[in-house]
Amino acid sequence: MEPRPTGVTTTSTPIWVKQVSEGYRPERGHIGITETSFARGNRSIALIDQISPNLGHRPNVLLVGLGLDAEPILHCYEPFRVAAHLEGRGIDYTMTLVDATQEVIDDIRSRSAIFLLGRKFGDGEARKILGNMWVKYLTDTRQRGRTTFEVLEGLNFPDFMFDPRAMVGAHSYLMDGVYVADVSMQFRQKLETGEINLIHQDIAVADIETRQPYDYVEFTNVAYLMSPEGQKMALANISRHMRAGGLMLVDDIGGYSGTPLLSRFKGWLDEEKLHDLSLIVDEVISAEKFSETFILKKVS
Repeated sequence: MEPRPTGVTTTSTPIWVKQVSEGYRPERGHIGITETSFARGNRSIALIDQISPNLGHRPNVLLVGLGLDAEPILHCYEPFRVAAHLEGRGIDYTMTLVDATQEVIDDIRSRSAIFLLGRKFGDGEARKILGNMWVKYLTDTRQRGRTTFEVLEGLNFPDFMFDPRAMVGAHSYLMDGVYVADVSMQFRQKLETGEINLIHQDIAVADIETRQPYDYVEFTNVAYLMSPEGQKMALANISRHMRAGGLMLVDDIGGYSGTPLLSRFKGWLDEEKLHDLSLIVDEVISAEKFSETFILKKVS
């Protein structure tokens, strides 16, 4: 029998998690509510940079709820951006990617190129920021970008945008030019070797065990779509597989829409529940009237 990976908690599952797990029906995912953007991943990149120098081993990363950009092309971005950043820093890594929507997992598995609409660069400061992120991706993956004015494999517009009656069709975006870059060879190789693991499953019940516990987890844009039961099981599942000292980025927009997570938004998560999961709030990044983004730390 292999030794238990260092840092995985041996704490038993809290009784309140066991209670909600009975009869739980896993989420199947919803393609219409998985929107993301090329900018997503900035906070994760910064936090991985924060923890990497002190690890003494290659970081093991878990990203949950990856999403597809739907304005207007269907495209997952964050795994490619985070992986490119680590590649550019010369940091080897392992990564697990979990999403309940099959289309998201299929997009990551099959994608050979990254596309970004030129129109999305906008004007002024926004254009500069997004442009810098694009240049960074190219630099990290050691390639030169290019521009296409025609549909290529992986440039997936919704079918209705090819209807001549569409108010804004795919052709109007293509006329502006679409930026193109390759998915890095290292990313493709890690998919083949299993060092990047794709899981199509509800994170509440997903089998996310790996040889080493997770050093970093992102759990954003997900909780508000889940039931309270699913939220409880998801955080328990993730915490159980985190290294002591590992960090988890979480957000709660339940004050605006969906299911709240934090008790201050009339959700269930409070200090007592965090203690049961061997988690503490390490930092509150932003706290608005109806939303909050924060970092949880695994303490044992």
